[in-house]
Amino acid sequence: MRRLRSALALATALLLAACAGRQPPPAPPPPAEQPAKPPVVVPPPPPPANAVAAGVALVSPAPLTAEQASRALRAFRISCPALMRRQDRSGLALPQDWTPLCTEAQGVRPGAEVSFFRDRFDWVRVGDGKAFATGYYEPEIAGSRVRQPGFEVPIYRTPPDLVRCTKADGTTGRGRVDETGTCVMGPWRAKAWNSAGRPTRSTCSSSRSRARAG
Repeated sequence: MRRLRSALALATALLLAACAGRQPPPAPPPPAEQPAKPPVVVPPPPPPANAVAAGVALVSPAPLTAEQASRALRAFRISCPALMRRQDRSGLALPQDWTPLCTEAQGVRPGAEVSFFRDRFDWVRVGDGKAFATGYYEPEIAGSRVRQPGFEVPIYRTPPDLVRCTKADGTTGRGRVDETGTCVMGPWRAKAWNSAGRPTRSTCSSSRSRARAG
């Protein structure tokens, strides 16, 4: 009798287990977010050391008008002493290369300026032709120590505390050093006038002036 009851209990348990629903397996955890990789920064190549390293190609002479060539010749004559003694960092010329050209420039006749620059110079393109060049000029102004007709415009002298210094951000320029030793930039317009309301000038200039290549 006991065996029969045990068999019935076991059969009932098996029947209930067969009827029970199966539990779905647990969902896998979401994948962990990977940190974004920083973009790879490729540093730009260093600039060429000089014009020769950038690449130099001969090109046709640029067209010059007679006026342009005449002005260029005047500037070239003035620049010759500096050209013959400086070391050209572009690598295109040596000081002695300019000696015969500077000698010849002194004897160029009026009207022959265009042919001088066309025939006696090698015209080149540096790199891709986008090279940047600068020029410096020194103004020459006719002046008078006293005011008189034709010399009515005052030329102000440089303020005594105007110096070349470096600011806290690393930029350099004209400024003054204040009481804390800091380089500051600022206008000196008020200092151009004295206590009597008159401009402090060193001379009077004419309205006529010209620039000299430096």
